[in-house]
Amino acid sequence: MKRKWFSDLDGGVLFDEMAQASPSFQAILADGEVSDDELVSQASKTSDLFRELDAKLPPDLHELAGRAITELAVLYAIQAHRQIKEV
Repeated sequence: MKRKWFSDLDGGVLFDEMAQASPSFQAILADGEVSDDELVSQASKTSDLFRELDAKLPPDLHELAGRAITELAVLYAIQAHRQIKEV
């Protein structure tokens, strides 16, 4: 079944809902802490999935996915930058 990506209310991407439903997220935060090992492991898992996508996507979808990943990275970077400035 295709998992829903967008909110019916505002059309935004359901980032929080997707994360909270993820077994990885639930396991990592089960104790309320994020260890260095858990962070490294999740980074590795993420990289492995991007490598799998990189190898499997046809060129037109590869380019689109690359643009989406880049804009997601920009979103996270500017959110982090803003949080740092607010501290």
